Amino acid sequence: MLRLIESARESLTGHTRRDAAVEQDHGLAEAQRIFEAGLRCCELREADLPTLRKGDARKLAIAGVIRKRTAVPNAWIASMLHLGHASRISRAARAAAENKWVERLEGFLAK
Repeated sequence: MLRLIESARESLTGHTRRDAAVEQDHGLAEAQRIFEAGLRCCELREADLPTLRKGDARKLAIAGVIRKRTAVPNAWIASMLHLGHASRISRAARAAAENKWVERLEGFLAK
């Protein structure tokens, strides 16, 4: 019975369970790479992040670039950068245009 349901689901959607893991990735590896590069570029250590203000320009720049270049959940970004609530990420992305650290990080990533 279960096999019948699985085969019906696959024929309707064209996706298999293996595809689900790929879909859920959302660029997590790329987001992790940007996160680590952002720390190096901004001369921060991961241990520094909890002690910095939630509105620190460097943390917001890293968040904005990750948001722009990947589709990882805002909650992941907020958790990694210790930004508090996930809604801060949307504000960080909007404010990224005026943040000097964003341009520096984009140049760092282009190398």
